[in-house]
Amino acid sequence: AAQGYIDRTADVQSASLLVGACGLLSLATPCRWLGLYRDLLNRWQLWHERCALDIAISQRQRHAGDEGAKSWLRPLTQVHARCSFCSTSLQTGGLAARAPARGVQP
Repeated sequence: AAQGYIDRTADVQSASLLVGACGLLSLATPCRWLGLYRDLLNRWQLWHERCALDIAISQRQRHAGDEGAKSWLRPLTQVHARCSFCSTSLQTGGLAARAPARGVQP
């Protein structure tokens, strides 16, 4: 029903707010709607509104004791650094951090 409404109206905002209020974030499709709405707020540079939404949903989940649905709020890795010489990943704690540089004797 809700997916049909979104398909007809493209109103992802109402669906996302309903999802946040009802605590349906443990389901894949409602979580995707919320992600789309968060992306939309970012594109429109509505940072404060996006933050207020994230805080309100997190508080509602904490109050309801819904620990399993908090995964939607975990930040994704956005920067992947690589060495321009050998193309090795520069992420800390990985093999690149333990391996000596090329041509350098340990």
